[in-house]
Amino acid sequence: VDALPTLTEATVTPTVKSKQLQFEGKTPNGSVRPMEIDAFCIGDVGFVTAPFEMFDNTGMDIKAASPFETTIIMTYANGRSGYLPSEEVWDYGAYELSICYYKRGTAEDVAQELVSMLKSLKG
Repeated sequence: VDALPTLTEATVTPTVKSKQLQFEGKTPNGSVRPMEIDAFCIGDVGFVTAPFEMFDNTGMDIKAASPFETTIIMTYANGRSGYLPSEEVWDYGAYELSICYYKRGTAEDVAQELVSMLKSLKG
């Protein structure tokens, strides 16, 4: 039996990039409630973090617009700010609205900012 060829060991170190933003979310009474949101990537995987529970359609919108093939969303990161209902939830009035600190439209604004952060990391 012939000897099997040997493989040369190679170490691959993925590139890690990150962005952080203090997003100034508006409350229903007009005051500002800041939140820390983050985007980072490890190689070709994008990650976003937010300090609230995001609704699934908002997360799916972020994933669809992300320049990364794989995007992972982590919530209740860097704090706990309750729920952040998407536009559709405001129309039918769910209990999450009673524990939402932010005004209508904030989920979409945060999603847009997170996607922008992901795009800047990819580019």
